[in-house]
Amino acid sequence: MKDCSPSIAPIVKGDRLEFSQCPKNDLEREHMKNISYASIVGNLMYAQVCTSPDIAFVVGVLGRYHSDPGVDHWKATKKVMRYL
Repeated sequence: MKDCSPSIAPIVKGDRLEFSQCPKNDLEREHMKNISYASIVGNLMYAQVCTSPDIAFVVGVLGRYHSDPGVDHWKATKKVMRYL
């Protein structure tokens, strides 16, 4: 993350996060198994409560997918981390 460019907003108009973006086959599930998505979203929730209430909406949306996150959900999570 040290080489990433900052983001101007945690979520912008047109960003879509849906259940249809969840993994559909074993290859996609195996790829996401190596990423600690739920832990990172939990850390974002802590940051939201303590320092950045402006990310509350997007963190709530990301929390909906903690049981079966897809690659698009992971990209949105990284975008929030870039914003912070």
